[in-house]
Amino acid sequence: MNEYRSGITESELYFQLRTGDQTALGIIYQRYQQKLYSMIMRSLSYDQVQSNIILLEVILQAYHEIENYQPDKIRLFTWLLQLARIKIKEHLNNKHEGDHDQYHVSTALHPLPFFKMIVIECKSVSSVSKTLKLDKVFIGQRLRKEVMQIRKHSS
Repeated sequence: MNEYRSGITESELYFQLRTGDQTALGIIYQRYQQKLYSMIMRSLSYDQVQSNIILLEVILQAYHEIENYQPDKIRLFTWLLQLARIKIKEHLNNKHEGDHDQYHVSTALHPLPFFKMIVIECKSVSSVSKTLKLDKVFIGQRLRKEVMQIRKHSS
């Protein structure tokens, strides 16, 4: 069974996002990450670290701001591209303000294991809990910290 449900339609994916279904994050990532990442990389002169961060931020932003998406006006991928362009512009403006180098170092040194497992790999908190023999509450707390870390470094 394909846990990313690659055959899901865009309208079904939109519905999942609207209802807060977290598996939709993984589906978006699997479906659009390659094209989004390519565009982001070119825009940031092939800065891999920052490109990965912006890609994750765009996917999280789409999840949290899905009410701003208008499926009757544009396709989901087009909306994601718009979000990515805004993030790129913000990043480039911040880079010109000079606070970028420390961000690169801190991001490279702090992996986001729970975010990767739950959001990117679409594993449930229960399965991560069983695999790692950790409490679900602890995993939830760590996941929130990792998301906050991404947000902190993106602003």
